Amino acid sequence: MADGGARLFIVGFESGEPQILKNIKKGATVEMGRAFMKNCRKVGIKVHGDFIIGLPGETKESIQKTIDFAKELDCETIQVSLAHAMPEQNCTTPWHSRAS
Repeated sequence: MADGGARLFIVGFESGEPQILKNIKKGATVEMGRAFMKNCRKVGIKVHGDFIIGLPGETKESIQKTIDFAKELDCETIQVSLAHAMPEQNCTTPWHSRAS
């Protein structure tokens, strides 16, 4: 993709706690995030990382793991959002099944 001109990816890592990723049915793991960043660095693609605080099952400890994960990944830029549910939606419903 870098050869095709890609210079920046915006990536929803969401959390550094594996259980939180399972709770939201992310379909990706912390290890996948690490490997992705390694590959992006290897080919020179910058990454803007997105993280969410307050997802179902979140604790002070899981928030700290997310902070530590974000620091470890060392993305060029990050965004941290607070989780919120839309009316009549369940935060544990898989994102791909929420199409309107």
